[in-house]
Amino acid sequence: MSNKSDINRISLFVKRLEKIGVRVDLLGNFPWVYLHKVNDVKVEGSFHADHGFCIGYYPNIWNDIECKRTVFDKIRSIVNESKYHERKIRRRKVLGCYS
Repeated sequence: MSNKSDINRISLFVKRLEKIGVRVDLLGNFPWVYLHKVNDVKVEGSFHADHGFCIGYYPNIWNDIECKRTVFDKIRSIVNESKYHERKIRRRKVLGCYS
């Protein structure tokens, strides 16, 4: 598997998430690929690494994503949490309790 096809798979992954309204920022530190931000919320915790939430390794990033379910559960939890906080802030603005 070439490096170019790995990059194409990563961009396809990011574009598909963007289509459903989820923006992700990934960081790479060879050979690790980290999930850095989801919808501008920094991902906390670590997974299969000491310093971040690792979603895979070079080469063959997509084939070797460690636990796809865990990665998508993390993304889903951050999206749901950010939606909850947005609704809470919107409600406070409507009630005049938030400046």
